[in-house]
Amino acid sequence: MKTLTILILAAVFACHAQTTTTPTIKGHTLGESFQQFITKSNDVTREQMQKCQTKASDKKEMGSAEAALNDYKFSERCKDFLHTLNAPSMNGTFNCADPAVFPADEVEKLRALAPDKSAADFTQEYIDRANVSCFEFSGTPTFDGNRLVEISLRFGPKAWDAVLADVVSKFGKPTETQIDTVQNAYGAKFDLQRVTWITHEYVVVAFEKLNLPYSLVRLVEVHITDHAYFQKQQAQKTHGNALD
Repeated sequence: MKTLTILILAAVFACHAQTTTTPTIKGHTLGESFQQFITKSNDVTREQMQKCQTKASDKKEMGSAEAALNDYKFSERCKDFLHTLNAPSMNGTFNCADPAVFPADEVEKLRALAPDKSAADFTQEYIDRANVSCFEFSGTPTFDGNRLVEISLRFGPKAWDAVLADVVSKFGKPTETQIDTVQNAYGAKFDLQRVTWITHEYVVVAFEKLNLPYSLVRLVEVHITDHAYFQKQQAQKTHGNALD
């Protein structure tokens, strides 16, 4: 009877393990490969990443100020993406921008210069001027061993309650809620929210942060991290640096 009970519990656990998956975030899932990330990306991202790879394989034609400037723009836009792509184990991280979020100040500048242009024109100019090759979301994807192990999302000056409601609807009741108190150079203190979800598959941390040193605007970030990678990073922090 005892053996049968153990087998039944093992079967239930195995079934649960098979059906428990990491939710899709902005069209991507933890564990996907770098190539899968590119394949699942939107048309803008795939086009920009293809340009990076094509430009990297071409011979550089230096000799003019314009050519040097174009090469610099290419380097700034593509370097982190290409570093991750070409790393032996495809380890790395790079910045992404959200093409749906067009900065209001940029819109006004462009309208003043070309009032006859459409919103699509503005968006394309924004993409052309951006120093990133990824336009999936505002944030960073991180790869380790050719696996997507973390998605960090930045929401800018957005109300904490609105973001928290979206995260709770996605991940359910949080594991832990806390307040982080920070103090600026003038002695003023600020209470910042931090909420954590911990499962066997992933760890989610949503938190507020001040836009220091530029302003006291509260920004919101959400980090979704593979549990094993999270533990690896925590162990490295605990161990510290041998040179310290």
